[in-house]
Amino acid sequence: MLQFVRILKYRPTRTDDAEGGSTEVRGAAVELWGVIRAHESELRLICRTEEDIVNQDQVFHDDAYYRVVGRVGHHRGPFVTYSLNRVDKPIVP
Repeated sequence: MLQFVRILKYRPTRTDDAEGGSTEVRGAAVELWGVIRAHESELRLICRTEEDIVNQDQVFHDDAYYRVVGRVGHHRGPFVTYSLNRVDKPIVP
């Protein structure tokens, strides 16, 4: 049985900077429930299919940030699995 825990999700967005370029900023945190597990050589996030998750979103759990790099597939009924990469330098607000 999966033990879901609270995970914070951030969606990066691009904004114009004062020098004519753009920079990536982090939006407000959204709470979701899921589990992060190691699977072979990668980390995976398992959550409900109705969670709004897209590639490049960042999730925060256990003092670490992870970037969503792709949807792996469904996991037992109404759950979906995403592949994650650990992020050393998260997008800062």
